[in-house]
Amino acid sequence: MGANEVLQSFLQSLVVIEESILQSDKALTAGEKAIAAKQAKKQAAEKEQELLRQKQKEQQQMMEAQERSFQENMAQLKKKMERERKNYMRELRKMLSHKLKVREEPLTEGFKEIFELLNEEINRLKEEIETAENEEPSVFSQILDVAGNIFMAVLPGAAKLVDLGMEILSSFM
Repeated sequence: MGANEVLQSFLQSLVVIEESILQSDKALTAGEKAIAAKQAKKQAAEKEQELLRQKQKEQQQMMEAQERSFQENMAQLKKKMERERKNYMRELRKMLSHKLKVREEPLTEGFKEIFELLNEEINRLKEEIETAENEEPSVFSQILDVAGNIFMAVLPGAAKLVDLGMEILSSFM
């Protein structure tokens, strides 16, 4: 045994060490790839979560804008209904005033039949005024409130339907 065998033994041990180093390198490379893949998946999931949060925020803002629009439209409709009611009351009072004046004319001229007819009309107008003044908010107004609340709770696009409904109602008033 000589130097040749020692050299051969040394070279064989180098081959074993080299294979061990290559195996370790491959294991590290596979591990690094796995870590990189995990990190890429994590980043993709985070980005997806951020996009989802952004989309939810936009939907929330849109719903809030629709609700504000709906509330504004409801307020405008209520104001319009109140104006219409005041105009109606003004017209009733005007008619009553006119009938009272006209009623006095036949008395002076001796027309009792006309006086009685006008008296009936005057009493009817007074009753109508009293009923209108003592009336609680109209059933129609209450229905609008309930319908508006249901639309806002159930339908995300309720404001569009309410806008259409208000246009239709406005055409009748």
